[in-house]
Amino acid sequence: MKPLIICVMMFLSVLCFSSCQKLKTSWMMIDAEAAYNQGNAEKSIRIYKKIIEVNPQQADVHWKLGIAYYALGEKLNMEKEILALRKLNEMNMANDLQQLLDKR
Repeated sequence: MKPLIICVMMFLSVLCFSSCQKLKTSWMMIDAEAAYNQGNAEKSIRIYKKIIEVNPQQADVHWKLGIAYYALGEKLNMEKEILALRKLNEMNMANDLQQLLDKR
């Protein structure tokens, strides 16, 4: 009985941690988008990078980070996000950023 209780408690702990991380990431996304929309691309970049540290597979964050880099004219960093999107097999997002980059 005791091993079962321990297993259940461990499962619930992992579930709670996962849910907390998703909630935190969601709030961070809202903060990053608000910063960008208020003209503070630098702050949005810092937040997007923190989100990517937690979940590097989140393609939409790479795309938004690329857009923020575009706003600041940071071509090399934008290219890094294009490569990240290609590695995630998100070709449409990568191509969208590439088209923006090619216009500069």
